[in-house]
Amino acid sequence: MKTQSKLIIQISFALILFITLIINIRYLYYLSLPFNQYKILASSISKGDSYFGRLQMWNYLAQRGDWSTALKIEDNLDPADYLEYKTNHQPDMIKNKIKEINNNNLKNIDEYIKLSQLYSQIGDKKSAFESIKKAYDIDPIRTDIEKLYFTFLL
Repeated sequence: MKTQSKLIIQISFALILFITLIINIRYLYYLSLPFNQYKILASSISKGDSYFGRLQMWNYLAQRGDWSTALKIEDNLDPADYLEYKTNHQPDMIKNKIKEINNNNLKNIDEYIKLSQLYSQIGDKKSAFESIKKAYDIDPIRTDIEKLYFTFLL
């Protein structure tokens, strides 16, 4: 009977150690994720580290297309640090650029190329091809336009 109770205690102790080990491994994995590292850095006492952590969180979210969450962090950041990336990658900002270029009645080749790039960024391949086709129709000799045109045809 005594050996049986010792065995139960030893098994219970081993089970507790195993569960503790699993919890610690999971916790270490959770802390190693980039977003969690940025959150830890953002909660730093140092203002510089805290700002850098918030900026890294914004970049992480923006690169993954989570613009609504990134927008919440923008209030605590200097616009100079994120505005260029946001202007060139946020779908709403890209659509605004497209509207601006489309409002111009006299488009040149460079504007058609830019339109093609912008449409490609938002995933509108048909409009991107139409824009590069117009540029190619105007100047079929330019090699950069020719490469883009035939890339769309493949």
